[in-house]
Amino acid sequence: MIDLRPSLRSMVPEVEFATIRALHRDCIADPSGKTTLSAADRARSAERLAHLAFAKRDRRAWESVQAVIWQLMRRENFRPLHPSDTAVLGTLFDSEDQHLAVPALPASLSDDEFCDRLDSDLAAIFAEGRFDESILAGFTAEDWQFVFFNFVPSGWDFTRIIALAAVQLPLNFAVPLYENLFDEGGRGGELTPHRMLFGRMLGALGAEVPDLDRQSYTSLDFLDRVVPEAVAEINLWCRMLWSRHPGGAIGALYSVEASVPSYFIPLEHQLRRFGLDDDALEYIIGHQETDVEHASQWRTLVKELIAERPAERAAIYKGALLSASWDVTAWQTTIAMWHEWRAGKDIPNIGAWLEGRSASAPAPSSALS
Repeated sequence: MIDLRPSLRSMVPEVEFATIRALHRDCIADPSGKTTLSAADRARSAERLAHLAFAKRDRRAWESVQAVIWQLMRRENFRPLHPSDTAVLGTLFDSEDQHLAVPALPASLSDDEFCDRLDSDLAAIFAEGRFDESILAGFTAEDWQFVFFNFVPSGWDFTRIIALAAVQLPLNFAVPLYENLFDEGGRGGELTPHRMLFGRMLGALGAEVPDLDRQSYTSLDFLDRVVPEAVAEINLWCRMLWSRHPGGAIGALYSVEASVPSYFIPLEHQLRRFGLDDDALEYIIGHQETDVEHASQWRTLVKELIAERPAERAAIYKGALLSASWDVTAWQTTIAMWHEWRAGKDIPNIGAWLEGRSASAPAPSSALS
């Protein structure tokens, strides 16, 4: 799998926490508010933070970058327009791009061979496994809450990502994305929107999904409960949207649609054992049914797009492999951190240390109250 991020203990010794916090504050400064920072100041801070995160592989700087991207994208509903915001995001995205090694496919492949190779390489990544189902068998409600809460960021804004990918394409290519959005939104009132179904499932587990649209972008409390790798997954989707090649976002979203049914099956199995009924599990059941159809539609879209625009091949392949790698990494990290959390140990915690608070994990019995 692609080497995506620094290890937990990778740090530049001479760089203090306070320095990274200051760079983070510069990067998310509101240009429409009362700030003395110029666009050039913010860009320089972004360059320094990116250098620490991607060239020096400082874990703290890397986590800060994930927070910056997520905060800035959410501040403007994923359509940042202010020049100083776009300069910060562009700097961070470009730097990460330069430090990721993504394999390329031979140009000699036919369109069918390209799609087959893409599916094969995605399957190899997913075969590494997100979790061991036997671990889930003993989960309590708190454990399920801990795990699922990490995927609130990607689940909350998934429809926004699809919509933004759609507007990059001519209508004849965008139709499958609009059909996907129609399903995600509940088919015009015929069904319950998927975001609400996710909330219903968490409600059955005793948790409430926070309304991220009502949360201030400067608030980092939410990130206290999410591992950085889970935030990095949606940030990757945003980075693919940043490109002039729409294929990156198409590839990233295709990998999501193609993989969901396979790992939702064991989740449904264990959640039923836990006691959830069909109503509570509609989110998972529905995705197993619709995403098989969606994946087929997206594969057709990929084939048609590369037939008309061969230059999109590299972007599609890159977006798909990175999205798959981040998805597996986010799940593996979440499960690893669940073990640490259950043992009462510290876990990666963006929000706490960026605000100078204790990063110690709260006791499981109170952590998700």
